[in-house]
Amino acid sequence: MSRRLPAEFELKIEKISNNGEGVGFLGKKEIHIFGAYPGEIILAKPTKRKKRAWKAEIIEVKKALRKRRDPKESHYLSCGPWQTIDEKYQLKIKKDLVVKAFKNELSKQKKPNPKIIQSQEKLHYRNKMEFSFTELNGELRLALHKRYRHGLYSDLDSCCLAHEKVNKVADQVLQIIKNKKITKDKLKNLLIRYSIYENKCLVALYVTDKDFVKIDLDNADIKGWQIIYSDPQSPATVCTEILHKKGEDSILENIDNKILKYYYDSFFQINPQAFEEIVTYLKKNLKSNKTLVDLYSGVGTIGICLADLFTDIHSVEFDKKASEITNENAIKNNISNLKTYGGETEKQDLTSYLSKGDTLIVDPPRSGMHPKAVKQIMNIGPETFVYVSCNPYTQLRDMKEFSKIYKIKKWRLFDMYPQTPHLESVLMLKLK
Repeated sequence: MSRRLPAEFELKIEKISNNGEGVGFLGKKEIHIFGAYPGEIILAKPTKRKKRAWKAEIIEVKKALRKRRDPKESHYLSCGPWQTIDEKYQLKIKKDLVVKAFKNELSKQKKPNPKIIQSQEKLHYRNKMEFSFTELNGELRLALHKRYRHGLYSDLDSCCLAHEKVNKVADQVLQIIKNKKITKDKLKNLLIRYSIYENKCLVALYVTDKDFVKIDLDNADIKGWQIIYSDPQSPATVCTEILHKKGEDSILENIDNKILKYYYDSFFQINPQAFEEIVTYLKKNLKSNKTLVDLYSGVGTIGICLADLFTDIHSVEFDKKASEITNENAIKNNISNLKTYGGETEKQDLTSYLSKGDTLIVDPPRSGMHPKAVKQIMNIGPETFVYVSCNPYTQLRDMKEFSKIYKIKKWRLFDMYPQTPHLESVLMLKLK
């Protein structure tokens, strides 16, 4: 593949990168490999060069860790690349990586040693899957993208991270598509959302043909079904036009005895049972106060679950549809002290909200907070500030600014994504 690296090479893995790859060195070249761990010797082949490091994949494990185990599925590198080590070791690596990063970047700030909470469910915890399609020997198959291999897919029968009902429904949809003799070139993605509370799924089939054949699914496991035309010029799974709809386009979930509605394309926690642990932690460690400002609030999950602790709640979410659902969810749960504000967080006049708030909670996307939002928060400086993050490393980036006026009072990690390098980090901050 490359003039600079041999087609195959042996590599000793020296460490783990922050995103969970094994790291080794071939001369002065840094090589990153998913599914490889410190102390192992790997026969590898290069796949892609990215900025300062090469990406490679395993051909053979020449010397393995004693902790190494067989993965649950052949496509594990596309979904849960840490399936090859036990959950106890996964927790250790996750915590060690995050603590080391915070220690290096915030060396002058005193930090508590965080406890990491393990997810009760180690497998089949995901309530959302987005499948691609591929062909194997002329047969249409469900698939997931191969890491660092543009346009290449790993075919699969099911995924051990997805809830069993998601796998069941995905296979049923696939069989119907195959019976209709629909070809891969007309298909883009299959999105399935599952509710533990309702024990049903929402299904959206994204297609690239505006004249796609109408299909009705009569299935007791499916609450709603849509066929959506998605512009084939865009690699993203976006809705250009809804071609066919049957049933509902939203679903209900129970978190901390609060019934929450969300749409098929809404942001919602993929492991609701594990997220309840975060809610419990917040309730235990936040004092009752006057006003909570909830930024990046989604469908209102955190604000609604904490409503009893505050006199007023200001819920700010850029997605107008999610903001409208938050109102519905508040009414559904008999919550009258919550107000919603739609619009991108960085474009909001946060000053007016923050000046009234005693407590601020943010739960931004993996990319972290927008610099404008960080600046506005720094200008006001709410007394109590809770930063919930699904990416501790962008959280750390933002904390380098916040640490100028805030100190870390409490810190807890939550393993909401077993078999992967990802975890949730909750920082409870106080003004210095």
